[in-house]
Amino acid sequence: MARFHKAVWSSPGADYADGPDSVGPMVDRLAQAGFDLIVPVVKGGGGYVSYHSRIGKVQPQFLAWDPLRVLVEKAKAVGISVHPWMCVFPEGEHSPLFRKDESLRMVNRDGALTPWACPAAEAVRKYELSLYEEVMDEYDVAGVHMDYIRYNSEDVCFCERCRSGFKAETGTDPLEIGKVSEFNVYSERGKNRKHPDWPTWVQWRAGWVTKFVEELSASVKGRGKELSAAVFMEYPECIVYEGQNWGDWGERGLVDVMMPMTYTNSTLMVKRRTRNHIAQVKGGCPVWAGLGKGSSRSVLSTEMLVEQVQAAQEEGAEGIVVFSHAALTDEDLAALADL
Repeated sequence: MARFHKAVWSSPGADYADGPDSVGPMVDRLAQAGFDLIVPVVKGGGGYVSYHSRIGKVQPQFLAWDPLRVLVEKAKAVGISVHPWMCVFPEGEHSPLFRKDESLRMVNRDGALTPWACPAAEAVRKYELSLYEEVMDEYDVAGVHMDYIRYNSEDVCFCERCRSGFKAETGTDPLEIGKVSEFNVYSERGKNRKHPDWPTWVQWRAGWVTKFVEELSASVKGRGKELSAAVFMEYPECIVYEGQNWGDWGERGLVDVMMPMTYTNSTLMVKRRTRNHIAQVKGGCPVWAGLGKGSSRSVLSTEMLVEQVQAAQEEGAEGIVVFSHAALTDEDLAALADL
């Protein structure tokens, strides 16, 4: 019988901010519960990185010690793999990328700059790729992890690069297609989806995100590493909303482990979503169900967490990923150790 995998998303600021001595106890409690993968965030959305980078701006609290270096060493000693996790396109005000060129920001329909970077810009994709390659080359990691591998809403990107690029291909300025936002959602969405170039715009926009995934996948595979991804559970709708066509990535084998964030208090939803997620990748990669022990959409008791793990396994998931380590109690880990 194939091994059922157990992984966890982890934040240095929450899990081992007290210094190097706090890393070992975290790793040990996960090892005792049979976890085989830790996914620590090393690039958040504010422009900082949580490892000793020569490229990115290091989080001030980690200038004195390198949490990724310590975590990788401790995890390897007990047989746990590490996939450093980067929030890809959100950059924030501290980003070295934006200090060099403000035109690399995503722009909303009203012309306002956002704290996210535009994936259609080659300079953006090269910068994000350079961070991943730095981590793979400098740390003994099994792989790397993508999150926020998307646009932040339907209402971007309308930078000059995107507008002129789309117009050159279609003859249409995407501003003409119609605004889609959380406001007046039904009337505005209707206008948008009736435009003859709307389907092309959806695919064009998503194509830039996929292009980065293709570039990163090639780099990862060239180094003999693994690529995992946290993706939205609402597939295929997220192709429209956030330009995230992850079913395509999985089907083509660009990603080695797909981790849909199925954050819900409903076990029924976990069952149905997991069934759909596995169908979408068509056997191109394993699916590990992302479960929200304590998330923006869910708060699970130990009993509920165990029930959801079992449901995902019954539907064919090859593992689970829990958000997040900080939310896991000793009771949770004791229960998960038996699964």
